[in-house]
Amino acid sequence: MTWKCGTFEFDERMPIIMGILNVTPDSFSDGGQHADVESALSHGRAMLAQGAHIIDVGGLAAAALGSDFDGIDCPLAFGDAGTMDALVRALEGHGFTAREIEAVTWKNAWAFLKETL
Repeated sequence: MTWKCGTFEFDERMPIIMGILNVTPDSFSDGGQHADVESALSHGRAMLAQGAHIIDVGGLAAAALGSDFDGIDCPLAFGDAGTMDALVRALEGHGFTAREIEAVTWKNAWAFLKETL
């Protein structure tokens, strides 16, 4: 089978490797190491050379958690949106700032909805 993504096609019988390139200075995973154009391009090229088929470009401004936490492998038991306070405390305990927590828990999703609806 073939998976089509835009103008690209991928053979589903083979592994598809995706690299993650955070390009904003507020990136919470790499501290903004690739926030300038040259560094981002260099790192993207390096990921392609290492075998990446897809590069997901983003940063803190692109992340948002769903109220049901779909797809997130959490070490804590988050059953539904009623446990959001436990998630916020866990993020605070791992050093996330109030601004970062606000962004991923609601603000990014709200901005996306305002732009697309």
